[in-house]
Amino acid sequence: MNYLVLYQGGMAGTWLAWLINQHDNFPKYPKHVKESGLDIGCWGADWETEKETFKESRQHVISNTKKDCIKIIPLHELRDPIAMPHDIDRPLRDLVFSEVNPVKVIYPIVTTMREEFIARWNKLELGSPVIEQGWTEWDWLSGDIWQYYKLCNEIEEEPLPNIQELINDYKKFFV
Repeated sequence: MNYLVLYQGGMAGTWLAWLINQHDNFPKYPKHVKESGLDIGCWGADWETEKETFKESRQHVISNTKKDCIKIIPLHELRDPIAMPHDIDRPLRDLVFSEVNPVKVIYPIVTTMREEFIARWNKLELGSPVIEQGWTEWDWLSGDIWQYYKLCNEIEEEPLPNIQELINDYKKFFV
């Protein structure tokens, strides 16, 4: 079963994909700090759509788990922020959905710590944030544990016992 995280660059989508993959029936991909020191990566969760098929991307991953949480690169939210800032790239969407066949699509939406994320966005030089319309809200960085429980319900997993520690570590990383 594949879960797909689509997100606006700079808005913690990689961390969310990593977090989901830490649950029992997921592959527990490792995260790492990228060379810039301003961002994290999650080895195993990426599918680089311009270089390989989804099936080829999974051959690099050693996992015998029932579930997998994937994110795509380079167009994390299936739209080009320059060429098509408000429109989904329909051919890319069709390709991703046909190959990944996700059971759920999860979008992280930042409603708290908004100023911190905007400052981070500017440090990463990612341009102007895209308008967030029509997305399901997963506001897990607010410290509202009920949002996390909703996420666990959607991925059909038990909550991690150290979730608050993981959230706090991420907050410290970029704030």
